[in-house]
Amino acid sequence: MISTAVLPQEAEVIDRYVDLYNEALEEAWNAEFIPPLKDLTYSQIEIYSSYLGFGFKMNPFTGRIGFSRFFIIPSKLETEVYAMADGIVEEIGFMQAIIKSKEFEICYVGIRTSDIKPGDSIQKGMCIGRVSTSGLSTGPVLLLSLKYKDVYLNPGYFMF
Repeated sequence: MISTAVLPQEAEVIDRYVDLYNEALEEAWNAEFIPPLKDLTYSQIEIYSSYLGFGFKMNPFTGRIGFSRFFIIPSKLETEVYAMADGIVEEIGFMQAIIKSKEFEICYVGIRTSDIKPGDSIQKGMCIGRVSTSGLSTGPVLLLSLKYKDVYLNPGYFMF
């Protein structure tokens, strides 16, 4: 249950989202993904989850607490980024690629894409780009979001 520090109508919205999140997580749990970076370890994912992971965290630029749908993975410039699952390239934008895979949508942000374009079929493990950096950033990082049936899930749960 949500703390009384929030308004009752906010608590209802948050409780409903938590229910949707848990339902989606249970349905999606057996999906087979791979980590987006080759040398990424389970230990690193655990460490990143504690302070860089999906959920509520402090914005390093504003100092405000907010919800982030992205899982942040620090990396080196030009590190190859691999597709976590088979799918179709939905969109390529400035420093991002969105790939749809059945009921999933994976968004990779902070990458310079390779030769992929919307409509391309992507195989799990295929290199889709390289880690880059631009604009407001604390250094080269890969940001991942994972959406299942319109609910954002923590990508860290699905990398190993």
